[in-house]
Amino acid sequence: MILGFTWLHKHNPEIDWTKGEVKMNETIEVGDQIYATTLCSPPTVAEIQASQTTSQHLAEAFAANSQPKPFCSTVSNHLHDFEDVFSKTSFDSLLECKQWNHAIELIPDAEPSSCKVYPLAPHEQDELDAFLQENLSSGQIQPSNSLMASSVFFIRKKDRSLHLV
Repeated sequence: MILGFTWLHKHNPEIDWTKGEVKMNETIEVGDQIYATTLCSPPTVAEIQASQTTSQHLAEAFAANSQPKPFCSTVSNHLHDFEDVFSKTSFDSLLECKQWNHAIELIPDAEPSSCKVYPLAPHEQDELDAFLQENLSSGQIQPSNSLMASSVFFIRKKDRSLHLV
């Protein structure tokens, strides 16, 4: 049931959200109009479509129309001899943490910037959780103690799988 704010403000009913009941605190007078709509059933997650931002649409369109380029055509000439350094197999074997690892020291008692974080769709959150689990277990990333995080979003690849950006 959908009730207008002006009607709710005027009549101030008691609403029991768990039982789905509305009790009137006052008598409704003859001539009072109640406009209400009953929804047959709440929408399912599949029926709710999250909208994408313009940058997500552009990144997805670019990824769909682009072909993977050879290593030598994407980097400067002086890096051509180091293709093995940039390969996935090389990345899978990162060096262990050393004494020169560093932290970013924050100013004591400083207030962090407040920013709005947007939620991921359930299937995107599952994909992000799988990515984090895989990379935490392989040692490519480490748990963070930071109060801040970077926003992420996904674009669809040609095979319709998700790519973390």
